[in-house]
Amino acid sequence: MIKHCKERELPEPEFEQRMGNFITIIRRSILTDEYLGGMGLNERQMTAVKHIEGYEKLCLVSDRTANRELGELSKRKWRDFMVS
Repeated sequence: MIKHCKERELPEPEFEQRMGNFITIIRRSILTDEYLGGMGLNERQMTAVKHIEGYEKLCLVSDRTANRELGELSKRKWRDFMVS
C-alpha cells in the first residue's frame, strides 16, 4: 500500500487503531492543515496553498508550470488587474 501511494505521489497512508478497529487513512494530498501549520503558515497562507494545488488540477498543468505561472503573477501588483 505504501509503495502504491509513493508511485502515485500521494502521502504515505496512516495506520491507526481505534476502539479495537484497525484503520488505514489514505490522503489525496500532503497539504493537510497539520502539515502546512508545521511549516509556520497562517490560516490565510494555508488557504492560498490549497487553492494553488487546485490551480494545477483546474488548468491541467504540472506543478512546475503552475509554479512558474503563479510566480509571474505574484510579481505584478494587484492594481494591474483592477478595472477602474
